[in-house]
Amino acid sequence: MSSTAMLPADFDVLAPDGSEVRILLATAGGSMAHFRLPAGAVSKPVRHRTVEEI
Repeated sequence: MSSTAMLPADFDVLAPDGSEVRILLATAGGSMAHFRLPAGAVSKPVRHRTVEEI
């Protein structure tokens, strides 16, 4: 069974590149998040030492 939810108005954390991060779901094995940059902003690539991203 699946469900839907509205994206929260408030972000959970502000990333170093200025992205607003909203955690959508988290488990012991991983998580999923929504990222939004302000208009005109540019994200810079980052390499993490301890996590993998897809």
